[in-house]
Formats: sequence, C-alpha cells, structure tokens
Amino acid sequence: LTHFAGDAKLGLITDGTHRVQARKVAALGLAPHFREIVFTDALGGRAFSKPHPKSYEQIEAALGAAGDRLVYIGDNPAKDFIVPNARGWTSIMVHRPEHRRIHAGAQVAPGGAPQHTIASLTELPSVLGL
Repeated sequence: LTHFAGDAKLGLITDGTHRVQARKVAALGLAPHFREIVFTDALGGRAFSKPHPKSYEQIEAALGAAGDRLVYIGDNPAKDFIVPNARGWTSIMVHRPEHRRIHAGAQVAPGGAPQHTIASLTELPSVLGL
C-alpha cells in the first residue's frame, strides 16, 4: 500500500459483519495505511452495504475530495462500481484470471461496469497516468 499511496489519501469500504471485518483489518495491519475505513455494517446493518451511497459519501468527506479526484478499486461488478461511477470516480476492477475469484459469477449491475480492468495492482500507475 505504501508503494502506491505516496501522497495519496486512502480510504477503505468493507461489507460484512463489522466485528469480523474489523478483525480482518487488524490481522492484516491495514488501518495505519488508510485515512478512513468504513465498515458498512456499522452504518446500520445490511441495508448500508454496497452499493448504498452512504459509505462512499463518508469516504469523500473524510478524504476531502469528490468526483474525478477519487479512484475506487474493487472486484465485484455486481455492486462495487455503481456508486463510484455515478459520483464521477475512476473505477477499476482487479480481475486475476489465474486465481479463483469469489465474485467470478457476478453479473455486471446496470451502471456498474468498471471503467478499467487490471490483472495486477502493479498496473495502477499506468492506468492512472502516474
């Protein structure tokens, strides 16, 4: 993460049971790398899971940016990219064909096609023009 962040401000949106997701974040040592972490379950339960806009709005407020100044990276075309696309963020799907994907059978939601698809995070600089 530090390699890609540079001077960038990072946020994380994660669905699932708050307690479980918080343990994952702690186990992976992710918290220090993010200015804001939104556990959608903590916003009010499943009703606030992606693609509910509240978590994205919270990230915009915490990072002090909106629209084309933000990049969303995800892996589930059924829910990850709908709101970022609607809000003008750059949307990027990580698709690693050599790995079994949790969301391999996910259908692209209306308005939810990512603007870019990459096979590795090492492709980010070129996609983002860095």
